[in-house]
Parts: sequence; C-alpha cells; structure tokens
Amino acid sequence: MSTDIESRVAVLEIKQAVRNIVHQKGLALDVPYDADAIRDVYTSDAAVITGSFGRYNGSEQYYAMYSQLAERIPHTFHVKTNGIIEVAEDRQSATGRWFGWEAPTVGTEPVIGGLVEQSEYKPENGVWLISSYAQNLKFLCPYADGWKAGDASANAWQPR
Repeated sequence: MSTDIESRVAVLEIKQAVRNIVHQKGLALDVPYDADAIRDVYTSDAAVITGSFGRYNGSEQYYAMYSQLAERIPHTFHVKTNGIIEVAEDRQSATGRWFGWEAPTVGTEPVIGGLVEQSEYKPENGVWLISSYAQNLKFLCPYADGWKAGDASANAWQPR
C-alpha cells in the first residue's frame, strides 16, 4: 500500500514541477522576453517549434530567437490554462498540452492571440525542464478589431 501511495505522490510532485516550469516561462516571457530566464526553463538540447517563426534546436538557437523577440515586442502578457499533464510510467519524462492567451504589442500595435502548446518535459540536473515545445498559433489579431479581423501575425514576428 505505501509503495502505491509513494508512486502516486511522486507523479503528483512531477505534475506540480511541470506546472511550475510552465508558469515560470510565462513570467519570463512577460518581462518582456527575458531571454536569460527563458533559457533556464529549457533543457540544453530542447527543440522549440514556434509555427511560422521556425524551429530552434539547443539553447543557443532558442536564446537568439527570444532575444530578437525582445527587441520587437516591447510588451506582452501570457496566460496558460487548461493544462493536461501525463507522466510516463518510468517517471523520467512527461508531456503537457496547454491553451494559451497572449496580449503583446507588436511594434506599436496591441494584438491578442490564442494558441495551443504541446510540450515534453524531463529532469535535467534534478530539475524538471521543458525538453520540447511546439506552439500552434490559432489566431493573432489587432486588439481593437478582435478576431473578426485578419491575422495580424503575417510576417510581424519573423526572425531576422
């Protein structure tokens, strides 16, 4: 009986560690885009896939991408919700799916966006981190017009 309880508690602890790292990333994105703090939530070999913004492998590539976003987006606000976290049976990895809302300013244009995020997590040096992140942007449109307007993201966030 105690082994079952210990196993269940271990899974709950992993799920909470994953939630914490997801929210830690959200806070780092809202500083705005604190690339150093963002790098701290990913494993050193993480793959970051951001839809139209491209794929970045390893800490140097995604650090450069987030640094460039900081130059282009002077303000942003992220909310992650409805997270579903699954922990592998061996408790050495986990997956998560989240809905996200963001309200950035792109240049001087306030926009609002919605996305679905699918991520993988694993421990690195005893800390649970994001090992893979894939973002599916559902919409990004001018705040004043709402999602009835066209997609405001066309080329707005393209990496240089």
